[in-house]
Amino acid sequence: VRANNLTALLRIYFRFKKSIAGTYKVTATRLNIRQGAGILKKVIICIPKYTEVKCYGYYTKALGVDWLYVQFTYNGKKYTGFASAKYLAK
Repeated sequence: VRANNLTALLRIYFRFKKSIAGTYKVTATRLNIRQGAGILKKVIICIPKYTEVKCYGYYTKALGVDWLYVQFTYNGKKYTGFASAKYLAK
């Protein structure tokens, strides 16, 4: 998928807000990164407190909770998934 096409797809499925873009740190002791928004979605990886993740402004809501679409590298491997905004701080 080309970058322009990917951006178009993201805008269909996610909301975009420039103000939420940035680097965040995990505030919970451990945070589940999921394949989709919501606690019923499959966990990709669980990351520890203070791990940095990047959000490029895309998010979605599940049961009234904002779930940020994030990217990060952990133990040398790159991940992309959803994290609850409740447990992230800029």
